[in-house]
Amino acid sequence: MSKPKLYALAYSPTSQRVFGTLAHKGVDYDMVEVDITKKERPAEFNAISPFGKVPVLVHDGRNLIESTVICEYVDEVWPEPAMMPSDPKERAYARRWIVFINRVIADRDGEFVHIERERDKKVAICQRIFPDLAIMDQELAGNDGFFLGADLSLVDVAIAPFARILGMWSELSGDSQFAGYGNLHAYLDRLQAHPVLAEAVYNIPDEAFMGFFTMVLKDGVTVP
Repeated sequence: MSKPKLYALAYSPTSQRVFGTLAHKGVDYDMVEVDITKKERPAEFNAISPFGKVPVLVHDGRNLIESTVICEYVDEVWPEPAMMPSDPKERAYARRWIVFINRVIADRDGEFVHIERERDKKVAICQRIFPDLAIMDQELAGNDGFFLGADLSLVDVAIAPFARILGMWSELSGDSQFAGYGNLHAYLDRLQAHPVLAEAVYNIPDEAFMGFFTMVLKDGVTVP
């Protein structure tokens, strides 16, 4: 089996999902850093990323896009340790929550960072994240492990990059609800304490993210 090549940006939350999955699996890969904050990108990246997005995984002649698709592929091709349940009902439950995380958090992140141009509308999009997180907070009641149990799953890596960013968004957007989600906060703290995620996902200083999102939500910067 050939070594995969990952086109990604170290600061990108969607790229960090793949970093966490590959690290948990112990998969060796080649990394190509692509700064999507700039309009000029490497020609080899433009040829394989139809929407100009990271991450892109190239493996055995296939170019795979979309972070959650890539993570599922990695979990299937390198099956140990498994990051999705073997039971179809439990897999469906896990996928439900991955879709929730994408719709509530990741898609809105992309909207206010990369699409919306007006500062006040950026803030409004960001603020809409927090009421919906009440659903996840309720789901986590009584849970003292990771989302599906004692081991990391693809649900965990889907939300892991946002674990510390959500608090920044709450502060910068003037939200008051996020602080009250005790179950969610405890879960996000457990993710940040996981040694694999600490090294693969949480290896960039908080100040870098706070500075970036201050530009987006306070100054109205749209990237690129």
